[in-house]
Amino acid sequence: MLRILVTGDSGFLGSNIVLELKHRGYAVTGLSRNSPDIKLDLTKLDDQQILPASDVVVHAAASMKFNEARENREVNVIATRKLFEAVLRSGIARFIYISTAFLFDNNSYERTKKEAEEYLLENCDSNNIALTIIRPSVICEDSRLEGKQPNSGVYAGLRILRQALDWYERKTGEEVGGKLIRIRANPDGKMNVIPVDFVVNTVIEAIETGRTGIIYATHPRPRTIKFLEQPLSDILGVDIQFSQDFVPNSLERVIDRMNNVYIKYLQGYDLPSDIDCPQIDQDFVKESSRIELSRIKA
Repeated sequence: MLRILVTGDSGFLGSNIVLELKHRGYAVTGLSRNSPDIKLDLTKLDDQQILPASDVVVHAAASMKFNEARENREVNVIATRKLFEAVLRSGIARFIYISTAFLFDNNSYERTKKEAEEYLLENCDSNNIALTIIRPSVICEDSRLEGKQPNSGVYAGLRILRQALDWYERKTGEEVGGKLIRIRANPDGKMNVIPVDFVVNTVIEAIETGRTGIIYATHPRPRTIKFLEQPLSDILGVDIQFSQDFVPNSLERVIDRMNNVYIKYLQGYDLPSDIDCPQIDQDFVKESSRIELSRIKA
């Protein structure tokens, strides 16, 4: 039985990887600051640290704070280097790194993930460690929607919209129900969203087959950003419209400011894909969004 060490096991993706590996009967140990197994801050790994006996390390720990360059570098680059050195000391022969499909220099998150990739590609090769890099797109809730509350980054935009609408109602006393809300985005751009279970399956398939190299865990047939207009309108009770050119009203200016960090992702990207995944429908978008909004209100 393979022994697998998963970093970031208290995070959204890492916790799902651990659950599925355990379900399949693997010997799994989690490692993170809030892990139920090994509580350890990877940024504080010392140069003598030996990891638990493992056949594979899955490195899912990451910082995704787009505007926090220092934290992103400490977690995504420095901690990755320290973990690799510990892998080397511990005699572990396989390293699976969860990167991102977005390596376009948009922010410090993307830059640090790319730097970590480059470090691992060079050092795993020179030290005969088998390396697999998984590049997921925007990870959303489990496609089976088994009652779990989504908490991944894809829902940040939804939270921003809900917060902006609530703020506007409190500030003006005006109800926003049915109101036209224009959001700056390319309606024809591709919004590449992939359910977390498909990313998990990609990781486990790489473990089981021994596949190395770079794997894009992205949706092969992504929806356009315009596709999101109807389900988001239904769940928020307003008329959402994505557009590139308009003069924003006071509410739309608030949304622009709050949404600034994500604006480049709303232009759409064409990404390669190495997996298959059923088409995402509007019911899935509405139900996962409904669960998230109920969590906010709770």
